Amino acid sequence: MGITEFRASRATRHIVRAYRVIHFDLTGLQTASVKFVPASPEACLAFILRDKLEPAEYPDGRHGLQAACGIMGVHDVATRCPVPKNMLLLQIPFQPGVMQRLAGNSAEALYNQYLDAVDIFGPEARRVHSRLQNARTYVEMIAIADSFIAGLAGRRRPGRNFDVPLRLLRENPGISIDWLADQTSLSLRQFERRCLEHTGMAPKSFARLSRFSCAFNLRLSRPERDWLSIAVDCGYYDYQHMARDFRHFMGQTPAQSYETQGTSPERLLGVTHDFNVSYPDPLAVSGELRDGISCR
Repeated sequence: MGITEFRASRATRHIVRAYRVIHFDLTGLQTASVKFVPASPEACLAFILRDKLEPAEYPDGRHGLQAACGIMGVHDVATRCPVPKNMLLLQIPFQPGVMQRLAGNSAEALYNQYLDAVDIFGPEARRVHSRLQNARTYVEMIAIADSFIAGLAGRRRPGRNFDVPLRLLRENPGISIDWLADQTSLSLRQFERRCLEHTGMAPKSFARLSRFSCAFNLRLSRPERDWLSIAVDCGYYDYQHMARDFRHFMGQTPAQSYETQGTSPERLLGVTHDFNVSYPDPLAVSGELRDGISCR
């Protein structure tokens, strides 16, 4: 139970950041669980394998699409998601810019959206969902998903590789955008246009969202850390600099944003998610993973 992350295989590691299994049994709890999902620079493919999730609620009042297998684009707004009593979800966060090629259209079409994966990848996505539901262990699930992603990668649209500068921008949001443009032999305006095409955001906005995500996730995984040290470690000038981003992306102060996680399944069950783990390789695992963690 909890959140377990696995490294992708060698064939898909340049495409997939990790395979994330989210498995919670809340049947023994009286308190209803609601997850406030923060704004995030990740574009994900998600397979809902047990108990349907209610559509996510957006700040503007609209509701996201309800789909058993869906694609979530980069979001610069937080969403409210009621959590079912028995949830099993496989989430596949992609490396920056990859979804644009796999989906075959501009990332702007996925920006702040949740779409049915069948509409993008065809009936194969539905077949993969069925196989995942019948898998008996997490490792078996990961093998099925990895094979599917490897097949998609083989059909990637040709074109100039823009993954490296986007990954640098994602992991090092304080990096010089002018320098990145120069290293890719693009003018600043060309670089901005390509970033918008691949992520749905301008490079400065994508970097800002990445830095916010770093700070928010660091607090979730290390709740004993104070906000000022988190701000400094994530590249902010000071606390106020970080607080402006929290108000922009969450509409709240850092402390208020953290408190919204009080009804998340992780907090209710006392589970801490380390967002910076070294993902175990499903093809070379040991101990409990070698025998397979049951997802039954």
